[in-house]
Amino acid sequence: MASSSTDIANYALAKLGSKRIQDINDSNSKGAMLALLHYDQARKSLLRRHRWNFATLRAALTQDADAPAWGYKYQYAVPADFIRLMVVNNQDVWESGRADWFELEGSDTGRRILINSESVRIKYVGDVNNTNHFDDLFIEALSLFLAAKMARAMTGSDRKEQLLLEELEGTVLPDAMQTNASEAHSGENPPVIDAIQNSYLVRARGSRHADEWPEGPDGGTYGLPTA
Repeated sequence: MASSSTDIANYALAKLGSKRIQDINDSNSKGAMLALLHYDQARKSLLRRHRWNFATLRAALTQDADAPAWGYKYQYAVPADFIRLMVVNNQDVWESGRADWFELEGSDTGRRILINSESVRIKYVGDVNNTNHFDDLFIEALSLFLAAKMARAMTGSDRKEQLLLEELEGTVLPDAMQTNASEAHSGENPPVIDAIQNSYLVRARGSRHADEWPEGPDGGTYGLPTA
């Protein structure tokens, strides 16, 4: 049976030695309230840090009627469920690093790709929140990350939080990323070692707390603004 958000919260609480909850939306339970507080941010943060196969989506973007103020000929709104860019017009942004032939910027109506191409097709990591679609190893990583975020409030222990982060960074997340990369279509994901090295979770071993992990260079990743 697929895991629900309540199940994932209970996996996290079990890591903390705390009692189970019946519903993550239970406002009378400290565990449920903390899990609900951190769950969505933890989920999006993990989604943003790797090109998970289950969350990889494709889209043909619609060109805006108005051109950018300067610098590029065209602009395209990204999908509403956009988390992180992977490929633009068959060029892998993830592998090439910061791109100099397009930009991803914000606006009053959402983020847009600014580019000189008359058509744009992308692959991206989407905001998948249906737990039925989650990979089992992603669930394990998410529950561990959630436990780390809840640790100080539930146990009063900074040490417990640090131990959970070390478990996540040292084994669980790299294993999940390696398995995910090995199942990807040839040429569409970076080599396994690159995938692991490019995870800011793994590279943040010096960070003391879960909330202090960096988002990546310039507050984003590969030229992308922070989600």
